[in-house]
Amino acid sequence: FVDTNSCYTAIENSVVGKDDQRMDAQSYVSFVKEFGPQDFLANVTEFSDLPLILKSNFNILACLCQEDASDDCCVGSKAGIETDGSFSDEIPTEAEQSYLFLVCSLTSVTIDRV
Repeated sequence: FVDTNSCYTAIENSVVGKDDQRMDAQSYVSFVKEFGPQDFLANVTEFSDLPLILKSNFNILACLCQEDASDDCCVGSKAGIETDGSFSDEIPTEAEQSYLFLVCSLTSVTIDRV
């Protein structure tokens, strides 16, 4: 079971104040800390300090942006998770809803394995 409402809230809170809505590696730290149980990863502040399984989850989700082998949307500082449709004032398209459910469900399972 994935609580998409709490996931969407954690997504929105993680990218609030950014110039764009893409969740970069640092925003992902805030996202998993809020989406996880209380005091989850309380001492972690940097992406590099996350457990390997959470870093892998970020990279997998970020690389879903690739439409062909030449896309570099998941490489280095360009890596990010799309958040379109997750904000409280947005209604996601079917494609956004499917992608966001994947983000939420994979992250939830990954958090449970930490």
